[in-house]
Amino acid sequence: MKKIHLRLQTKIIILSMAFILIVILILGIVSSMMITSNLERKIGENALNIAKTTAIMPAIHQAFKMDDPSKVIQPLAEKIRKEVGAEFVVIGNKEGIRYSHPYLDRLGKKMVGGDNDPVLKEGRAIISSAVGTLGLSLRGKAPIFDETKQVIGVVSVGFLMEDIKDREKALVIKMIVPILLVILIGIAGSFFLSWNIKKDIFGLEPEEISQLFLEREALLESVKEGIIAVDKQGKITVINETAKKILDHKSQNIKFIGKPIQEVLANTKIIEVLNTGKAQYDEEMLIGDEWVITNRVPMIVKGKVIGAVASFRRKMEIDRLLQELSDHKVYLDTLRAQNHEFTNKLYTISGLLQLGKIQEAISFITDETVQQDDMIAFLMEHIYDPKLSAFFIGKLTRAEEQKVQFVIDSNTHLQEELHEVDIEDLITIYGNLIENALDSVRNQDKENKRIIVLLQNREQKIFFRIEDWGTGIPDEIKEKIFKDGFTTKGDSRKRGIGLALVDTLVKKYHGKIRFYQPNHQGVVFEVELTKPMND
Repeated sequence: MKKIHLRLQTKIIILSMAFILIVILILGIVSSMMITSNLERKIGENALNIAKTTAIMPAIHQAFKMDDPSKVIQPLAEKIRKEVGAEFVVIGNKEGIRYSHPYLDRLGKKMVGGDNDPVLKEGRAIISSAVGTLGLSLRGKAPIFDETKQVIGVVSVGFLMEDIKDREKALVIKMIVPILLVILIGIAGSFFLSWNIKKDIFGLEPEEISQLFLEREALLESVKEGIIAVDKQGKITVINETAKKILDHKSQNIKFIGKPIQEVLANTKIIEVLNTGKAQYDEEMLIGDEWVITNRVPMIVKGKVIGAVASFRRKMEIDRLLQELSDHKVYLDTLRAQNHEFTNKLYTISGLLQLGKIQEAISFITDETVQQDDMIAFLMEHIYDPKLSAFFIGKLTRAEEQKVQFVIDSNTHLQEELHEVDIEDLITIYGNLIENALDSVRNQDKENKRIIVLLQNREQKIFFRIEDWGTGIPDEIKEKIFKDGFTTKGDSRKRGIGLALVDTLVKKYHGKIRFYQPNHQGVVFEVELTKPMND
């Protein structure tokens, strides 16, 4: 059987109308019962009061002393009956013989109903319901006392239950109009409520909202940026796992949702965005001991700021990407230069062969091959990781293209296997230091274009040393070289991240970096990192 699918608006209308109808039905039933109960109670009390009033009338008492009480009582009882609208006003003696009745042929006969005993025997006034000669009726009965307080008769005033029911129906019918009016108002309210809810949720169905929620959660957790959203009071409404990790390094059990953003980020400017409604892009911010790049954007609906979203990413990651892009450009330039260099060598070999200098060509090829093979063999033997060996081979080629003497110390040895991520960090550290050294010696005299590097295992540390014969580091900038954005090479927006990134990575591994001037023009950098970096 095919499942019936109802739209949200239809569901709201149906449920609202059903609720209204059920409430009105319950109220109608309760009201009807109350009307019936109250009406019968009031009619019974009215009948009793009429009976009591009639029982104490002097004319009634005088009539009881006559030989034929009916002559006085019958007309009087009929007058009372017509004035109060009762069905009957029956007055009888102590034996229950009628002195009055709406029908004359029933005078002198015994009263019917069997409810006179409490009145005649006990002298109590009562309200009862019984079947008489006129049918089922609601009666008020009161005793008639003589001068000695003895019961000498009874007054019974009655209203037919059939008439009472007709009056009840009339009252209920009068309620139908306001009930219908309430139903119409309820229907209109249901349509308005469903339309308003539909508008507030942008016309989406519940399953669409659920799908959007799941997609939002998946999207938030799939991005590498930390994301935090706050409402207009500055309380956190959304936060992804990346943001939690950046904000809270020690515990992932803190409940961020609902907290004021200032309690989580004391130095945040997102409150400023909420107040001004202006976005802030690519701003640096310190979270703990880590720099991040953040964007803050207001959420605006119908011209009003209802919240703000902040996204941020570790600056170290961005710096690394920039450095990798820079390295790729360097490698591309190196390959181009290497291609040019090998082309020149091929032309040299071609010229020697054309001149018939075969032996000289072979010797030239052998010298180039032996030199390259020796370096590759040395690196493969002394450095365990092939990526790190390939890195140094690339740097050797780059130095050769720049006519710089690049020497790898014969004491170099790194024989332990390293984790993949750690190799990338090592390459970033060593690559930045070597590039700085190449820049420093590039414009020196030919005999001073020299760099020496040393890489070693030292107990529980990895030691790297690079010495250049370059321009050195002036005293006035020694305190600034590890500052992010500081550079002596021009535009700080494109440079000034190398040594800052090196310093960040060294701190990541609880290592040390130092530099000093040797006994010649230039600088020596030494880096120590703990070996178990993949803990």
